[in-house]
Amino acid sequence: MTARTYPKTINTANLAKEDEQRIVSEFVVTTLQANTNADNPNIFHWKIFLTLAEPEVSANSKRRYAVLDMVPTGMNCAWTFMDGHPKQDVTSWTGTLMVSSEQVSTASLCDGPIHVDLSITPSKNFTVPDVLGLLLDSHMDRYNFNAHGMGCLHWIMITMERLQDTGLVEAQALKRLQAFHAKQLELHPGRHPFPIAKGEFYD
Repeated sequence: MTARTYPKTINTANLAKEDEQRIVSEFVVTTLQANTNADNPNIFHWKIFLTLAEPEVSANSKRRYAVLDMVPTGMNCAWTFMDGHPKQDVTSWTGTLMVSSEQVSTASLCDGPIHVDLSITPSKNFTVPDVLGLLLDSHMDRYNFNAHGMGCLHWIMITMERLQDTGLVEAQALKRLQAFHAKQLELHPGRHPFPIAKGEFYD
């Protein structure tokens, strides 16, 4: 079978070849402390960890994950005029879906940054390329963040809805994610701007 090639909107350079054929046993939506600037020191980033099935994983062993991380990678600008002088304004940030392999201990999904996780159960057996193929066919890779480079949670919400609608995850996945976000917002309002920052999908 010929391996599928991906457009520049999906970067799989750091996805190990051996992980492409492993079955995804769990979706873990993670919100973790991000590297932010002085204006937003406590904002949390959202990404998805795909737990990869492995034989005989003990409690103290390390698990393998494929990480789906939609991140802003390029500025989109527009020229305006102010007092007769041209001015360049950032209108959005082009997103790139970074797909990478990670191996971490079962005791902690992420080392270092503060994080909170939500486990979502798959409804059938599938691999990482199956997930990427669904996202690509649904044009989920074509995403622009807002002018401040924010919008990762909105992308994950829509992604989870697509996965739910196609039967890859449990039927209540989106509702559980929305409830999870609402609880985190209640506990730590400073970490999660509200209303949710939204980017836009493009053709």
